[in-house]
Amino acid sequence: MLLVFSVCSVAIDAVFQNFVVRDDLSLDWGIRIGIGIFGFILLLLLILFGLVVQTVIYFVCKSYLNEDFAANSAMNAPQQKATAVQEQLPV
Repeated sequence: MLLVFSVCSVAIDAVFQNFVVRDDLSLDWGIRIGIGIFGFILLLLLILFGLVVQTVIYFVCKSYLNEDFAANSAMNAPQQKATAVQEQLPV
């Protein structure tokens, strides 16, 4: 998956470099700005999609290994710390 995301990122960067930065085709400013905005949106979507894929892979691996999800322990952490501090206080 990392290879696919890297190839897509390099392709978007190459299009941006050729059409917006270097302007090999002597395009109008409006077209260059449009291509730049389109490249930015594509890159943003690629990053967000990559984060979703990483999250899904994480949860699939956790469920495959029959590990408990950390959501319950994360929600109970402040209560557990408060209990531990109260136990250490002298009476």
